[in-house]
Amino acid sequence: MKKMIYTKRQFQEGVTFYTDSFTGNVYDIDIDQDVTELHLSGDKAQHYVIKEVRMYGNEKRFPQIERIYIADSVMSIRIPNKMFPNVKEIISDSKSFQSGSLLIRKALGYAKGVCLFNTFCKRTDELIDLNGVETIADNAFDGCESSNIINAGGIKEVYQNAFYGYEKISELPVVDGVRMLGNIVMDCPPAPYTPTSSSVSPNGLDTRERSLLHHGPIIPKQARLFNYDIDFTGKPVTVQDISVVKTMNPKKLPQKIILNNNGVIDMNDVDGVLQREAISEIEISPDNPYFTSHDGILYNSDMTVLVRCPAGRTGKIIIPDGVKAISECAFYNCSISEVVIPDSVTDVEQWAFRCCHNLEKITFSKNMSCIKAYTFSECISLHDINIPGHIKVIGESAFRGIKDPHLDLSEGVEEIETEAFRFTPGNDLTVALPSTIKKLGCRCFGNLKNLAIDTETGMLPNGFFSSIGCVGRVNMNDIKEAHRIVSYLTVNGKSYLIPYIDVQLDKLDRYFRFLPFNPDVIWRQYEKINTNERLFRFLILLYPTVENAEIKKDIEKTFKRLQRASVNGLYKKGEFKLLVRYLSYNLSTKKMLESLVAASERDGKPEIKAYALIALQAYETKTEKTYKL
Repeated sequence: MKKMIYTKRQFQEGVTFYTDSFTGNVYDIDIDQDVTELHLSGDKAQHYVIKEVRMYGNEKRFPQIERIYIADSVMSIRIPNKMFPNVKEIISDSKSFQSGSLLIRKALGYAKGVCLFNTFCKRTDELIDLNGVETIADNAFDGCESSNIINAGGIKEVYQNAFYGYEKISELPVVDGVRMLGNIVMDCPPAPYTPTSSSVSPNGLDTRERSLLHHGPIIPKQARLFNYDIDFTGKPVTVQDISVVKTMNPKKLPQKIILNNNGVIDMNDVDGVLQREAISEIEISPDNPYFTSHDGILYNSDMTVLVRCPAGRTGKIIIPDGVKAISECAFYNCSISEVVIPDSVTDVEQWAFRCCHNLEKITFSKNMSCIKAYTFSECISLHDINIPGHIKVIGESAFRGIKDPHLDLSEGVEEIETEAFRFTPGNDLTVALPSTIKKLGCRCFGNLKNLAIDTETGMLPNGFFSSIGCVGRVNMNDIKEAHRIVSYLTVNGKSYLIPYIDVQLDKLDRYFRFLPFNPDVIWRQYEKINTNERLFRFLILLYPTVENAEIKKDIEKTFKRLQRASVNGLYKKGEFKLLVRYLSYNLSTKKMLESLVAASERDGKPEIKAYALIALQAYETKTEKTYKL
């Protein structure tokens, strides 16, 4: 990184500013000992004014400065408290900063409200008036020695390091057992307490100790913000308004939230708090008329609806019998490994278990008839999925994001919606459809290698072909046998090949919507392949499966038309497995075989040469000689 070169400028006697040459920014400063007032202005006669002061992190000290003047040109100032520890007055002509005893930025269109930048190391008992201040910036109290702070009730935001270096937190007033600065919880110290003999229980814990173990710190009602240095990790915390938890340090959150609220609880706040992985339990006041809790999970008042499970919950969850519904996003991003849904549940709303990355096993309610959209999407540990017959419909993207699951669909399942499952292009899996299936959504088995069905009538379910459509981006010029050429359809135990790409599957669905399955139509799908390279590869695999003599002759004609360039391409690209399979069909010309023998001998490939010689001998003797791969 290129080192910045500064220009020395003197706009004030006894003060040297170090600036860059273009922006009007000040990056460093030197001040004589006899200078007590600093002017941040510049010199219009020199056509240079100060716009920004960027000395944050500067370790120089100028204790003689007691007053700072800010000119109208100055838009931004970032300086450490300890650089000017004895400043008593700010005089500002800038539209960006207030005059007073503190450095306070005004509320502007680009700024987050009125913001305290510096207290300038106020001494013990010096007054700090935060009237109108809405935000406290990083290090605003660094080195400050005063706890005499007033009008702090309007603070709406504190930066992460707002109270870094502030040593007087222990002298702030205690409200309901915690130290407060206006509406900011600054510390949760253990209150002095002397147990009496009557307060001690048989287990040795006195009444207050047992209360603290269960309830933890009790946050006052007026609290809206938290000092980021408070560590609640692994502890319970009691709050009256759950939204305040969102202002705690996300790296030091409590393990359990006790909500002592007998009124309305905003579910938006509940979701915002309980989706944090550090929190694994919630407990609701027994007097709340709308909600209750059981085993650390939130329910509606009569426990017929499971509302929200904290994201930090782990292990097996057994939902109590009597619950009828599981709410939308109820287990979103939870760390649970297994869930047992009782038979009393009839409705699991969409997104209910989305992103439960550790979920491995599900026991479905026997009275569930539908798995709704995105219910188990992104549950990446759910490798074995068994859908019972009482589930009639599997919704859109219900299991999306699970890599190549082993899927068992029981008799009774009737409909699977768009992209309910998704497979990787390289999968080698088969999904067998039950006879009860009636409708398949587009790409509901996206990229699946083999889809199987038995049908007595020959009729296929609506959407059968589109269900295995290609999902995701595929480089159509780089499809090799080692990757993916074909998809398989197994109908009544017999496999049929269709191209993995190129084919318009929706047209096949429309064709067979009211007509019985016809193998000839499937075998003819090779005609839709639009590049010779992919066509030749596909036909090598298709040829031995075709039972229609006329179609087989047409394929042989295509082989002869393409073989010269295509065989040469297979050889050069090292696709010997496909090449040998083609040679076994005895459809090559003598000239092509002789050329292949010469090339393999030249390149030291004796196995290819041997296969080519066998094919050449078969050609010359007009035999039907074949061989195994």
